[in-house]
Amino acid sequence: MKKTFILSVFLTTMFVVACKKKTTTPDPTPASTTTGGTTTGGTTTGGSAPMSYNDGSAITVDSANAVLYTANLGGGVMHREIDIYAFKAGKQVLEFHFLPKVDTQPVSADFNSAWLTYLTNGGAGLGDNYNGTSGNFNLSLCDTVANKLTGTFNFTGNNGSANKTISGGTITITKLTKQ
Repeated sequence: MKKTFILSVFLTTMFVVACKKKTTTPDPTPASTTTGGTTTGGTTTGGSAPMSYNDGSAITVDSANAVLYTANLGGGVMHREIDIYAFKAGKQVLEFHFLPKVDTQPVSADFNSAWLTYLTNGGAGLGDNYNGTSGNFNLSLCDTVANKLTGTFNFTGNNGSANKTISGGTITITKLTKQ
């Protein structure tokens, strides 16, 4: 009887530990990204640029880090999210939070739609973050088993005093970190 009780406590503890999901926001560190398809961790694009867009001039990012995780929205509300952090010349230029589903998601600054942010100066200063207020984010491929994302985006972001329009955006991710 005593052995059965100890075994059941051990198995229950192992099950709880094994099933625990991480609920923290991923680290966007650019050191875990790749450029030009050379894998060093994070995301790779198999030799092509992971993202491009137009902010008044055509921009192709150097690297991107995509992470699938469970978001804890408070009050017991949790759901799956994907975050993408994109970098150009070592500075973060885009930050996306969106639901992992093939669909067109409206752009808005909340976790129930696509929360897209354009950053100037790596987002270092006040007014450098243009949070999306309108636009569309369209995932045409979202394969979290094969770790592939493709899609398009366009949005208008606001930093509290000015708007910035991002157009013609494309995403081609071929590696997805899972937390």
